Amino acid sequence: MPKEVWRKTVSSQSAPHLSRREILEAGARVFVDVDYDEATMTDISRSAGVSEEKLREVFETKEGFAEALLEQSVVDISMVVARDPEPVILQELLNAGNALVTRSDDVLQQASARLTLEGANGHSNSWNGLRYWVQYVEGILLRSLKNGELMGRCTEVRTVAESIVSSFAGLRLISLASAGDVSLLGSRMPTLFKTILPSITPPGTLERLRWRPAGASGTTALAGLTGYPASRTAQPASWHHPQRR
Repeated sequence: MPKEVWRKTVSSQSAPHLSRREILEAGARVFVDVDYDEATMTDISRSAGVSEEKLREVFETKEGFAEALLEQSVVDISMVVARDPEPVILQELLNAGNALVTRSDDVLQQASARLTLEGANGHSNSWNGLRYWVQYVEGILLRSLKNGELMGRCTEVRTVAESIVSSFAGLRLISLASAGDVSLLGSRMPTLFKTILPSITPPGTLERLRWRPAGASGTTALAGLTGYPASRTAQPASWHHPQRR
């Protein structure tokens, strides 16, 4: 809905039956169309089709709504990934990346991305958006480490999660700057994984990982895609197995 439309349209009937998730999705359009500073609770309530009183009762402030939106965007992707359990836990990371690509036109994901990338304005929303993703990725990595799918020690997992999330955010910025949208994400995402995963993943796990291109019916083995044959994948000294005695 164009901003000039939702700004002039006052809902003739409040929708108290809407769930919290539905209000977030309906109100997210505001943050797709305008900067955080320009948006108001009145704008959000009109876009969502609920009274401003109801909106404040649920989210209190504009910042509260924005933070709830950011958190929900991660929850949505995690739920998509959880529908299809994987024998290799690390595969969830690739599946999450693929879900972000295939759902890039989802209004809630678009609003979340814009809020996260508006960090230059000094709002906490930027960090909150990244923080939720870092926590999600860190959880996958910790379970992968416990399952013997990673090299190294648990203390480095947080840093790796931050590197993966910040790299994805950078890819999104590059796609927006060069193409005007996120259409390049699908072709760039495998490069991100092929750059990071061989440094933290033993060959046996790497060759079991698959990337499913958006809109494709098949999958591609990550080891073959990356150009790092599984049998020759190096294990950097900073990510080594503890010596066995």
